[in-house]
Amino acid sequence: MQISHIPFDIATNESTGEKCLLIPNREARGEPSDTRCIAGTLVWTAQDGRIEQIGGEHPLPSDFLDQFWANQQLLVIPIDDNGIPCRDFVVTPA
Repeated sequence: MQISHIPFDIATNESTGEKCLLIPNREARGEPSDTRCIAGTLVWTAQDGRIEQIGGEHPLPSDFLDQFWANQQLLVIPIDDNGIPCRDFVVTPA
């Protein structure tokens, strides 16, 4: 099983304080499912079946993960090579 490690950044909506996850655009991977949080890392399965990991060597901040668990959802915004947001999606814990 091959795991893709995805770099990330975190952005905050200044009016609501909600945080979202910024990742590079995952061309043709679709919306993920089976999102799990393991030791500060999000792991999910893309629609094409590939396992993707966000975090790992650089775990996601605990306050960010606390928001994910409290809200039971997380807004993810893929960003293309030109810095333009692509179609966003929401993940929920499996």
